[in-house]
Amino acid sequence: MSFDFNCNNTFSAFPQSCGGFSNGTSLSSTSYGDFSSGISAFTPMMFMPLMNFSTMPLFGSPKFSTKNYCHTKFKKMEFSAESNRMIEEMSQRVGCKSKDLKNIMYSESGGNPHAVNPNGGATGLIQFTPRTARSLGTSVEALAQMTTEQQLPYVEKYLQQNKKHSGFAQDAKIDSGTLYSLVFLPAYANKEVLCGEGSKYYDANRGLDKNNDGLITKSDLADRLSRYS
Repeated sequence: MSFDFNCNNTFSAFPQSCGGFSNGTSLSSTSYGDFSSGISAFTPMMFMPLMNFSTMPLFGSPKFSTKNYCHTKFKKMEFSAESNRMIEEMSQRVGCKSKDLKNIMYSESGGNPHAVNPNGGATGLIQFTPRTARSLGTSVEALAQMTTEQQLPYVEKYLQQNKKHSGFAQDAKIDSGTLYSLVFLPAYANKEVLCGEGSKYYDANRGLDKNNDGLITKSDLADRLSRYS
């Protein structure tokens, strides 16, 4: 089965990317809660009304960057048997469920390692921004040429670094909301409330506030991922 992810609004927390919500907004790993290490959080990997957030620097004061991901569409692609095996093993090392890892990639790129957001150049499975890619020792150009199996180690490296910088023990188990927060706003991944109304992070990603309480929480992110299960 395949479906489109459409962005009508934009925001981001790592550099952004589009993964569609039922309201037509999307996520992107582009750069929202950064760490001084220069690693970006899942742009989408933005929550625009969803965006990607995979290119935010880690630690230190969060950096803000919004990108327009409107009209970007990523069709859902099924993972191969080898990719599924690698994701299962990766999830054990990261301390999360394999379905949550898959759902983040579906949300960010439809599971397409070659997906490129025309607005900002966020690329790949979790929509790595150019800055995030460089911090991981590669480039968005190189990532765009990789297969899913070749790109997954960079996804793991990104998540493991953000998990460490967010203060989680290496063997800590993390739920879906926490996992996605490592992409959306890694600097706040150890808190339930990630941002509130009036902050630049919230204003750029208010579509993630599904209960309209003026807060974007890990529960909101978990709710987004559950839509891909």
